[in-house]
Amino acid sequence: MEILPHLSNTFVFRGLQPLQLEQVAQFSSLKKVRKGETIFYDGDSADAFYALAHGRIKVYKLSVNGDEHILHIIQKPGDLFAEAAIYDLETFPANCQALVDSEVIRISKDGFISFILENPKVSLLALAAYSRRIRELVKITEELVFHDVKSRLASHILENRMTKNGQMIYVRNGSKKELAAYLGTIPETLSRALAFLKSKEIISERKRTMTVLDPCRLRTFAD
Repeated sequence: MEILPHLSNTFVFRGLQPLQLEQVAQFSSLKKVRKGETIFYDGDSADAFYALAHGRIKVYKLSVNGDEHILHIIQKPGDLFAEAAIYDLETFPANCQALVDSEVIRISKDGFISFILENPKVSLLALAAYSRRIRELVKITEELVFHDVKSRLASHILENRMTKNGQMIYVRNGSKKELAAYLGTIPETLSRALAFLKSKEIISERKRTMTVLDPCRLRTFAD
């Protein structure tokens, strides 16, 4: 079955025996979603949770004014999202949309609960994934409360940096609008923060790639 390789790469199902994966496949389905397509809305019945097969997904909330704040961006194959549905939620607490053409695995809540009653080790992995998500939300809240946009941007660059040809770089996967929403601000404010860091020769920017020119000074803004 096409779904089995994706299930075996999913965080909670890694290490399962082939027969167990086939059991999971009975209550799971592979779904293609187009860029911009909504996977679920805030308030929809939480009768399933999801894993990413490939692509990029955002989970977000809308304010009463219609402003978007991105809670999570899922882009690593095998990562779970909406796993809070496992823990007695009746409705989804946020919206979910594909940022690019993607493929996701829909895992039935009822089927999963029946499965973990027979395989309790899997329930511990699901709980670990949920705990990790809670830690991420706590960190987002702390960043919004205690740090300004320049500080949040500096932290984000450092947390997602990579090294290329001996230089520290950050490659932006999505649009600046998406990055602004993830940082809890608007594109104009993000642009001012970027302009400030560039004016101080802390970073340079070329298209989607930022090069960190002064890592020490960038860290002072992140702290």
